[in-house]
Amino acid sequence: MKRFIPWMLLLVLTGCCRVAELPTWPAENRPDTTSALYRFRLERSAETKFSGLLALQPRAEGMWSGLLDATGVPLVKMVVYPDGTKHIEYCAAALRGSRMPELLGKLLEYIYFTPAAADCPWYAFSCVCLAAETPEQMVKWKRMGPLRLWKIETMSPPDAGERITVHINLSSVTVHLDHMDNKTGK
Repeated sequence: MKRFIPWMLLLVLTGCCRVAELPTWPAENRPDTTSALYRFRLERSAETKFSGLLALQPRAEGMWSGLLDATGVPLVKMVVYPDGTKHIEYCAAALRGSRMPELLGKLLEYIYFTPAAADCPWYAFSCVCLAAETPEQMVKWKRMGPLRLWKIETMSPPDAGERITVHINLSSVTVHLDHMDNKTGK
């Protein structure tokens, strides 16, 4: 009987949660979806663990990405689909046992395919919110109950390339993506 009551309480709470269609993420609030090259830097607890380049190319079926080391050698090539599934086309031997391909897929899913809304609707126990700090800065985050799972800050200043910063709170990982703008040579 003692085990039955907590399960029943959980069932009642879950049954009372609002279930609805997830909102779509308006196209005007998405980061740049044209082919692009970014400087990629991964930090864990403020210590740089990896730096290289990230090539992105939108395709009809999803977002193609290529992660390269600082010299341009391909490490991971993958396609991330709008439903969150990933297809790894190539993974260098040095990264086969690591979590880097999975992390890269999750980052692209969060940035490009996770819908968000300004009114922060709750679905089950989580919500994904979108806010415009300034016309050049967008912030998107996901909460589960009182915990913020991740946060994405997109800065698009008119005089420089786009900068995307992703903070994954539970693992203390921060990823910086700096657009390499050919016009300014940056």
